[in-house]
Amino acid sequence: MVEEGSEMATLQWRRRGSAHGAPAERRIILHAPLPVVEARLTSYEAVCRSPKPSVLQLAETAGWTVVRPPSSLHPALFHNLALWLLETPDCPPSELVALVAESGDRPGYWLRADPSEDCLSGRQTDGVSITVAVMENSIARGGPIPPAPQSAERLLQLLGAPRGIADVASVGHPVRASQIEVTFENPFDGLNELNLTTHGSRAELLRSIPQL
Repeated sequence: MVEEGSEMATLQWRRRGSAHGAPAERRIILHAPLPVVEARLTSYEAVCRSPKPSVLQLAETAGWTVVRPPSSLHPALFHNLALWLLETPDCPPSELVALVAESGDRPGYWLRADPSEDCLSGRQTDGVSITVAVMENSIARGGPIPPAPQSAERLLQLLGAPRGIADVASVGHPVRASQIEVTFENPFDGLNELNLTTHGSRAELLRSIPQL
């Protein structure tokens, strides 16, 4: 499955999309070896409508793996995939970062594990905090969140990730590359596909999450 020298090894991390509303480049970066991440992705399951196979590009360097889904993947599915990968064996949940590049006039953002169940939180590239309730793709922006650096680059540096990990062509370490097809059965069609703010505050968002 591993393809040395595949095009994943030369992908560039694009900071900005070409037009308003254009799909944004995305990455999930986690501290786990590529075979372990492949196994976790293979076990990914969702139950709902319309199976939609998607090819994910993967690359590993210095013990960290970058997962690149297609830019057309629904943002709710991207958030769901990041939440799933938080339980990758041998990867502490705190050592996973999901990145979305800027696109047109929309800021990019990064997310990581949140103390609240089924949530991710982080910051946009304009510094505004963001909390995502993954199951409904509900979003709150602004206000306090668990302590977080101002940028994904700083967070990855604090985690000890290889410098430039989001751009695997520039990390300066050997890269193993692979790709894997995952069938997403998408329950999220039409569900906040523009990642609009749905709640006025993080506290309001957290109160809205159904309690099991």
